[in-house]
Amino acid sequence: MPGAWWTPATQTVVEALLDDDLHLEAYAELAGHRAAAGVTLAETLDDLSALFVAARLGTPPYPITRAVSVAWVEAHRRTVEAVGCIDPRHGLGTVAHVEARLGELYQEGTRHGFSPSETHTLVVVQLHEVAESNDPWTHALRLSDVAQCLRTVFDAGQVMGLAGTDRVVVVAPRAANLPRSVEALRRLLNDWRPMAPAAQPGIWIEALPLTRTSAGRLLASLTV
Repeated sequence: MPGAWWTPATQTVVEALLDDDLHLEAYAELAGHRAAAGVTLAETLDDLSALFVAARLGTPPYPITRAVSVAWVEAHRRTVEAVGCIDPRHGLGTVAHVEARLGELYQEGTRHGFSPSETHTLVVVQLHEVAESNDPWTHALRLSDVAQCLRTVFDAGQVMGLAGTDRVVVVAPRAANLPRSVEALRRLLNDWRPMAPAAQPGIWIEALPLTRTSAGRLLASLTV
């Protein structure tokens, strides 16, 4: 938000920008403030790019981009309450977190007499490699983009997290409007960061099996 942009570190970054030296610590400090304010890594790097464009300095140098990224991750990691459950780079749950929440759902079904295979399903988002990009942060940024889009479409507290390095899953209620939600997610992802058709994320619905053990096997198969 505009009102949250200024911090004491902002002035330090402006002074660093006017100097010939890199002053990586100044950019790292600002990145820590952005993470504490709830700004995503993608948004923080977009802010950095916008700053360099406004200053007519072109693209931020790689050492500055790296310093900002590393500082953001470290700062965000400190704010994560459930250590080991959330990946601090994009705020998505880990595979272990998704598996644990699925287990809780099956336990609840046993207690209350329903089957998660009838009430819930998995929405899977598959990221494809972008061969033309050599940026080491591209993958993390794309996952951050996916996370933002997922939270926009699935905004009722659904469990969402990683299934391997290239897949994201959402444990979604099996509702009549689910196909429309999936199509809305597809459009949002394609509009968020336009890509060639072959590189666009794949999205599909995966039915949950009858038992908790089978659900664990299904999640494991998606991580391969």
